[in-house]
Amino acid sequence: MKVGIISFAHLHASAYAHYLMEHPEVELVAIWDEDAKRAVEMAEKYYCHCYTVLEEFLATNIEAVVVCSENAKHKEHVIAAAKAKKHILCEKPIATDLLDAKAMIDACHQENVVLQIAYPVRFSPVMQQVKKIIESGQIGKIVAINGTNHGQMPGGWFINKSLSGGRSSN
Repeated sequence: MKVGIISFAHLHASAYAHYLMEHPEVELVAIWDEDAKRAVEMAEKYYCHCYTVLEEFLATNIEAVVVCSENAKHKEHVIAAAKAKKHILCEKPIATDLLDAKAMIDACHQENVVLQIAYPVRFSPVMQQVKKIIESGQIGKIVAINGTNHGQMPGGWFINKSLSGGRSSN
């Protein structure tokens, strides 16, 4: 499968690129980014074509895209990819607004393309084992779980409400 990445704004974009390059049935062939410098750097790093015009990127023979843009741009990028008949893996959250999320889902249904939202921890071996134990009932009925994410706030657009969404701290 030929895959392209829409934007390297999100810190997970490089991890997606790495795993796409490692997968024997996938070929990372193109990168689009509105930041031309970043687009060139990432295309050189991952040995693929570089685009700074989204329509040109979507006109290529890629079959699927990974959307790693700022949260507020997910709607624009997902709908454009859907209209171009590309299957989509979008970094979470799906959108910054419920109506935008619905529009994205509707566009993908209308264009008959797959839309998935990235929740990779669900598929980690540890989480799969935890799920299996819970479902087996061997530890009883679970009524609450306390977990911790040891990641760090990356700053940048993640703390800019107009790009990341969310509520202000006021």
